[in-house]
Amino acid sequence: YSYLLKIGEGEYDLIKLHRVVKETRPYKPVKTCKNVFFQHGDAVGFAGMTLYGLNAPSAPVEQSMALFMAQNDIDFWGIDQNWILIPQETTDFGFAEGWGLQNQVENLDIALSIARFTRLMTGGGPGKMNLMGYSSGVWTGYAYLNMETQKKAQFRNVGGYIPVDGMFKTDDPDVLAVLATFGAMYQADYDGGVYATPVPFVPAGYLAMTDPDGDSPIAPGFTNYTVGMIFGGATHMFFPYTPTFHYLAGTLDDYGIPDGFLFSTDQKWFEFLVSGASYEAMLFQVEFLALVVDSYDMPFDDYLGDVTVPIFNVGAAGGLGYYSEYTLSLLGSTDVTSLIVALYTPENGIVDFGHIDLFIADNAEALVWMPMLDWINDHSCRQGKADQSWAKE
Repeated sequence: YSYLLKIGEGEYDLIKLHRVVKETRPYKPVKTCKNVFFQHGDAVGFAGMTLYGLNAPSAPVEQSMALFMAQNDIDFWGIDQNWILIPQETTDFGFAEGWGLQNQVENLDIALSIARFTRLMTGGGPGKMNLMGYSSGVWTGYAYLNMETQKKAQFRNVGGYIPVDGMFKTDDPDVLAVLATFGAMYQADYDGGVYATPVPFVPAGYLAMTDPDGDSPIAPGFTNYTVGMIFGGATHMFFPYTPTFHYLAGTLDDYGIPDGFLFSTDQKWFEFLVSGASYEAMLFQVEFLALVVDSYDMPFDDYLGDVTVPIFNVGAAGGLGYYSEYTLSLLGSTDVTSLIVALYTPENGIVDFGHIDLFIADNAEALVWMPMLDWINDHSCRQGKADQSWAKE
């Protein structure tokens, strides 16, 4: 199910709420206290990430995290932030000027609150939700937990957090230097009136499928097919967040160009790309990068030491996995588990399990989703009378 929610007076003040749930009969969800709420990252929204098998014709339908979770009695919810919903034909982006991290946190708060109320009304109980943030959604998730520490416990929405392949904070000087450079570039663009940036995923995937031998308008000098493959297996050539960062584990030729993927196919990857959004809010990108490098003071990390919810940190060795663990040391949580999916030693990170492999790889269910399911099963249905005291307030 998906629900388009009007959250303000502007034409684009919209978010989308999603629910994937097992039913006992049509429109009658199973009564389960087991749940998770998914906050997407850059470029691709809820359906593209968690219902991949329903959107990629070459992939089996069951290759979808949300479907897998629902089949295992997890009530799986999620959000599309407002910028995910910007129509492709839009030309004036003044409405997105203030769409930074605070916007994301406020939208997430609305969506989580509605999800919890709906679960209460449909037999899921009043319990808190397990939040899952992916990629830049990790920043949104931690910022949300930081905010919730300032609420009384009975008014908080999140009972556990699964950050997936995002760092939030790092002490790696090389990564900090790269992100500071990117952040300065984005800040300059924003100061110049650029409030939303085009996402290259859809054109990269579409051109790779329809005109593979044509010269790429995204990276002149390369064919459309090659650019599509680089986006997947040598992502650091376009987005050098870390020296080995990539979306999918691939096999590389002598020039470092992917000529195949280890756990997917080129067609499946291109089909994933065309599920992307058209635009992303610039202020959000400016602020989550500034938060990592402490470019200026923001409130989103003021109370990390007061965050005490259980944490299941998940990462990919070829993504941001090894950079994600530093943040865990800044939290007040005592129930902390970390799973970095690694198939090789660290020096082979350039071809190890990738950032998006976590969701669409042929072996993602065994390596990623099953451990997530085990953790969700173990960290749901824990709430006692104290946590339900909100009903008496």
